[in-house]
Amino acid sequence: MSEIFKCLYCGSEEYDIIYKFNDIPKRKRIGKSKDIVKCKNCSLQYCHPRNLEESMLDTYENDYWYEFQTQVGERSIVDRTEDFEFISKERIQYIHNFQKPKPLDKFLDIGCAQGFLVNEAQKKGYNAHGIDLNNKDIEIGKSRYNVNIKKSLIQDYQESNFDIITTFNVIEHVSNPIDLLLQIKKRLNNDGLLVIGTHDIDCKTHAQQKEEWVHIIPNEHMYYFNIKTLENICLKAGFELKFYNKPIDNGITAYFKKIN
Repeated sequence: MSEIFKCLYCGSEEYDIIYKFNDIPKRKRIGKSKDIVKCKNCSLQYCHPRNLEESMLDTYENDYWYEFQTQVGERSIVDRTEDFEFISKERIQYIHNFQKPKPLDKFLDIGCAQGFLVNEAQKKGYNAHGIDLNNKDIEIGKSRYNVNIKKSLIQDYQESNFDIITTFNVIEHVSNPIDLLLQIKKRLNNDGLLVIGTHDIDCKTHAQQKEEWVHIIPNEHMYYFNIKTLENICLKAGFELKFYNKPIDNGITAYFKKIN
């Protein structure tokens, strides 16, 4: 059977359908018809059939935060700036407390948008960098925060030797999270820290709202993790889970170290 029909983590071809594409609210049926399924062997939940190429790159480069987000029921980034600034300050404090970094430790945020987290890292004394795909957000962030952010995919990014790499609300968007993690591993120092934030498919809100849950969006969100399946996929790429918390019901923030 073709790779697109197999579970990325364990290779199983057997699954249960969690949500059929046509049963998902119409405003969230974006792009190709894909059901959300759960692997019968390892319990990874994902869009089926899987993409081998990245999905929605044009949207991420152009109108993601401005048109797409409002189309599926979220607020525009214009109305969420203060929220993102507050969340970023909280996130960097958690990371700072966990890692106890040295002055000028090298920091990278993947999917940095306007550089909210990069800005807070810079304030803490990190040598802070960020990458994103949206030129408009990058230019706004540079102007507003005077941060070192640029347009790039991680596989094209030339910087390395980072002490901390963060990626919030990115891993569920990519066609192959293991490839993403391997690219991160190449750029992270041996004693470095990887911090991943993603949605928690096992959260109470999803259990209550089911297909109406805000994050059930096939083609945008290709994977739907809980802490166990996130740990599994990271372990396969060579990362060991050290700690995780749930700052909000909907989400997981997990802290990983490289397995040398």
